Amino acid sequence: MATFADYSLAQLSRLRGELQTLASPCPTFREAAEACLDRLYAECAEALVLGRVYVTVPYAFLPEREKQFTRRVAAERNVSEKLSDDTIVVALAASRGAKPEWSDPANSRGRLAVPLLDASSLERIPLVGRVLGATMSDVPWLKKQETLILKESTGKMSYLLMVKDARTELTGDGRKAVPDQAFVNDNNVRTVLALGGRYLNATSLVMVLFTTEDLTQEQANKFTTLVNTIKAATMKPVMAGKILFEPLAEPARPASKL
Repeated sequence: MATFADYSLAQLSRLRGELQTLASPCPTFREAAEACLDRLYAECAEALVLGRVYVTVPYAFLPEREKQFTRRVAAERNVSEKLSDDTIVVALAASRGAKPEWSDPANSRGRLAVPLLDASSLERIPLVGRVLGATMSDVPWLKKQETLILKESTGKMSYLLMVKDARTELTGDGRKAVPDQAFVNDNNVRTVLALGGRYLNATSLVMVLFTTEDLTQEQANKFTTLVNTIKAATMKPVMAGKILFEPLAEPARPASKL
């Protein structure tokens, strides 16, 4: 079992190959994300408290469970009238952690599906929102989230946000970078990595890793390649719209008698 700090480039190359092999046959992005998180947790459980993968999906293409959750979030914030089929929703596609209840997205009380209606939407998922601010630069109000950043690394194909110490790190406006300090303290969380990327059809993914290690920027940078691997392995289902579930095929039309 490995830790993030001592992970070598050779080990990372092997892991990427395994993730590619696991994810490529999956019919949906969700199944691929689950397979990748399971493997990553098995590899780094000693240092990984919780890993989560989020993905952006138009409201119309959500499963019913996520639609209901999205409507509830919008109603709680009194913005139900803004919700439409085209509203982009940040959905929790996969989750894996030290506690059994953390390995089922359905158990998430506030992050299963968050509609991107305005800046206040991101209060539930500030780190995810920050990464989306970099990958979804065509959304002006989302782009402004860049002012909240800490330590970051941007590449041509992926993006990394690093919270060096989740206990003390603050955003640009003076808030805790990881708002749930009870979770941080109860689980000895130190460095948090939020890794993101975007597909050609504008779908964005964000993987958040809560670790018990004090990582350096150099150590964290190595893991940006994981996002590229997941993107490459899931390009086909994402581009086909098979993100959280596999849409039913359209019924065959009867042959013409003419």
